[in-house]
Amino acid sequence: MREEVAGNIQIVRFHSPSGVNHWLQENPDVEVLDIQLSISDKRESFMIVYRPENN
Repeated sequence: MREEVAGNIQIVRFHSPSGVNHWLQENPDVEVLDIQLSISDKRESFMIVYRPENN
């Protein structure tokens, strides 16, 4: 799920490390600003904050 949060900053969320790795391999030209991990009740959630390559 991709969301625009402010101007040209976007986020994408995943529930597995393999999803994060796949997305990063498929989008090598984006500028990653931050990667966050949240764990609750044995469930992982990852969020990548990035600037798309066309900006």
